[in-house]
Amino acid sequence: RPTSFIGVPRVYEKIMEKMLERGRTVSGTKRKIGKWAKSIGLATNRKVLDGHPKPHTFGYKIARKMVFSKVRGLLGFDRCHVFLSAAAPISREVLLYFQSLDIPITEVYGMSECS
Repeated sequence: RPTSFIGVPRVYEKIMEKMLERGRTVSGTKRKIGKWAKSIGLATNRKVLDGHPKPHTFGYKIARKMVFSKVRGLLGFDRCHVFLSAAAPISREVLLYFQSLDIPITEVYGMSECS
Protein backbone atom coordinates (compact mmCIF):
# COMPACT_ATOMS: atom_id res chain seq x y z
CA ARG A 1 0.00 0.00 0.00
CA PRO A 2 1.55 3.27 -1.10
CA THR A 3 2.38 6.30 1.04
CA SER A 4 2.23 8.56 -2.01
CA PHE A 5 0.32 8.16 -5.26
CA ILE A 6 1.15 9.75 -8.60
CA GLY A 7 -1.23 9.31 -11.50
CA VAL A 8 -2.32 10.91 -14.72
CA PRO A 9 -5.76 12.55 -14.64
CA ARG A 10 -7.35 9.62 -16.47
CA VAL A 11 -6.47 7.28 -13.58
CA TYR A 12 -8.28 9.56 -11.15
CA GLU A 13 -11.22 9.86 -13.57
CA LYS A 14 -11.53 6.07 -13.80
CA ILE A 15 -11.45 5.74 -10.02
CA MET A 16 -14.13 8.44 -9.74
CA GLU A 17 -16.32 6.75 -12.36
CA LYS A 18 -16.18 3.41 -10.54
CA MET A 19 -16.92 5.06 -7.20
CA LEU A 20 -19.89 6.98 -8.64
CA GLU A 21 -21.17 3.76 -10.20
CA ARG A 22 -20.90 2.02 -6.84
CA GLY A 23 -22.56 5.00 -5.12
CA ARG A 24 -25.62 4.71 -7.35
CA THR A 25 -26.34 1.29 -5.88
CA VAL A 26 -26.36 2.59 -2.29
CA SER A 27 -29.62 3.87 -0.86
CA GLY A 28 -31.24 4.98 2.35
CA THR A 29 -29.21 5.87 5.40
CA LYS A 30 -25.85 5.01 3.82
CA ARG A 31 -26.54 7.43 0.97
CA LYS A 32 -27.48 10.23 3.40
CA ILE A 33 -24.39 9.64 5.53
CA GLY A 34 -22.22 9.63 2.40
CA LYS A 35 -23.66 12.93 1.15
CA TRP A 36 -23.24 14.51 4.58
CA ALA A 37 -19.63 13.30 4.88
CA LYS A 38 -18.78 14.53 1.38
CA SER A 39 -20.14 17.99 2.17
CA ILE A 40 -18.03 18.10 5.35
CA GLY A 41 -14.95 16.88 3.46
CA LEU A 42 -15.34 19.44 0.69
CA ALA A 43 -15.89 22.33 3.11
CA THR A 44 -12.88 21.29 5.20
CA ASN A 45 -10.55 20.93 2.23
CA ARG A 46 -11.71 24.23 0.71
CA LYS A 47 -10.78 25.97 3.99
CA VAL A 48 -7.36 24.34 3.92
CA LEU A 49 -6.82 25.53 0.34
CA ASP A 50 -7.77 29.04 1.44
CA GLY A 51 -4.87 28.97 3.91
CA HIS A 52 -6.68 28.05 7.12
CA PRO A 53 -5.39 25.23 9.34
CA LYS A 54 -7.30 21.97 8.98
CA PRO A 55 -10.27 22.27 11.35
CA HIS A 56 -10.80 19.14 13.37
CA THR A 57 -14.45 19.69 14.15
CA PHE A 58 -16.59 16.99 15.68
CA GLY A 59 -18.42 16.47 12.37
CA TYR A 60 -15.16 16.11 10.46
CA LYS A 61 -13.82 13.57 12.96
CA ILE A 62 -16.97 11.47 12.65
CA ALA A 63 -16.96 11.70 8.84
CA ARG A 64 -13.30 10.71 8.77
CA LYS A 65 -13.92 7.70 10.98
CA MET A 66 -17.19 6.54 9.37
CA VAL A 67 -16.59 7.29 5.68
CA PHE A 68 -13.20 8.68 4.64
CA SER A 69 -11.08 6.01 6.32
CA LYS A 70 -13.22 3.24 4.81
CA VAL A 71 -13.05 4.74 1.30
CA ARG A 72 -9.28 5.09 1.55
CA GLY A 73 -9.00 1.53 2.82
CA LEU A 74 -11.07 0.14 -0.04
CA LEU A 75 -8.94 2.05 -2.56
CA GLY A 76 -5.71 0.89 -0.90
CA PHE A 77 -4.83 4.47 0.06
CA ASP A 78 -5.10 4.05 3.83
CA ARG A 79 -1.38 4.85 4.28
CA CYS A 80 -1.21 7.43 1.50
CA HIS A 81 -0.50 11.04 2.50
CA VAL A 82 0.31 12.62 -0.88
CA PHE A 83 -1.80 12.44 -4.04
CA LEU A 84 -0.29 13.93 -7.19
CA SER A 85 -1.61 14.37 -10.71
CA ALA A 86 0.84 14.93 -13.55
CA ALA A 87 1.28 14.90 -17.33
CA ALA A 88 -2.00 16.72 -18.16
CA PRO A 89 -4.47 19.12 -16.55
CA ILE A 90 -7.02 17.47 -14.29
CA SER A 91 -10.64 18.63 -14.38
CA ARG A 92 -12.13 20.70 -11.58
CA GLU A 93 -14.93 18.15 -11.20
CA VAL A 94 -12.43 15.38 -10.38
CA LEU A 95 -10.50 17.59 -7.96
CA LEU A 96 -13.66 18.57 -6.10
CA TYR A 97 -14.92 14.99 -5.99
CA PHE A 98 -11.73 13.74 -4.36
CA GLN A 99 -11.58 16.75 -2.02
CA SER A 100 -15.07 15.82 -0.83
CA LEU A 101 -13.69 12.39 0.10
CA ASP A 102 -10.78 14.00 2.00
CA ILE A 103 -8.32 13.00 -0.73
CA PRO A 104 -6.75 16.30 -1.81
CA ILE A 105 -4.95 15.97 -5.15
CA THR A 106 -2.04 18.26 -5.98
CA GLU A 107 -1.31 19.02 -9.62
CA VAL A 108 2.34 18.82 -10.66
CA TYR A 109 3.29 20.76 -13.76
CA GLY A 110 6.33 20.39 -15.98
CA MET A 111 7.64 22.73 -18.65
CA SER A 112 5.36 21.32 -21.35
CA GLU A 113 2.22 22.02 -19.32
CA CYS A 114 3.25 25.66 -18.71
CA SER A 115 3.81 26.66 -22.33
